[in-house]
Amino acid sequence: MSKIRLLLLSVGLPLILFASLCTLGPRQLRAQGEPAAVTGQDELRLNEFMSDNKSTIVDPQEPGETPDWIELYNPSTTSVSLNGLGIADSLPLDTGHVFTPGITIPARSYLILYADNDPNQGPTHLNFKLSSSGGESLYLFRVSTGEVIDTVTSTPPLGEDISYGRRPDGSGQWLILPVASPGAPNAIDPPTFPKSRSSRRPIIRSMARSRSMPLSPTHKP
Repeated sequence: MSKIRLLLLSVGLPLILFASLCTLGPRQLRAQGEPAAVTGQDELRLNEFMSDNKSTIVDPQEPGETPDWIELYNPSTTSVSLNGLGIADSLPLDTGHVFTPGITIPARSYLILYADNDPNQGPTHLNFKLSSSGGESLYLFRVSTGEVIDTVTSTPPLGEDISYGRRPDGSGQWLILPVASPGAPNAIDPPTFPKSRSSRRPIIRSMARSRSMPLSPTHKP
């Protein structure tokens, strides 16, 4: 009897397993074979980029170079890994850049990526460049599924050292920023100065006097 029971078990268990697999649909089978999404990745955002960088930032690996750049923002309260993610500037997504394992963005912090088509320089250097003539598209996506986490498309032409970004960070509308702010909040306006008549008149009188005065260190008005 013991041999018969062992025989039934050896035949029955594989049949049960096979039957259970047959009840799963194709999507369920794919999901079981895919790695779980890293916590917090869905909150990551494309936040700012510059497609004609002349002097805003310098390549840390090549100090004489000023590559175009892209800023990612992590608005969450924990560090988020880029493992399993990629970034592309066109479709299909599989032509984009896949991040090297081990890159993380701290909580409520930024990461600058260098769009110089030179990924051999380091993990933050991408395999494409940006176009300043407009119509640029960017996609942050999950490599295993092709799911797009964030995107910006149909961007306007940008001049030298002009950036395009969200205000406020991570959630606001995309627009041309008054001041580029790589690695810092975008919601900073340029400084303003008073333009009232009372503030301008003394300056105008002073400039007029200076034109009529000889340049002598001993002169006293």
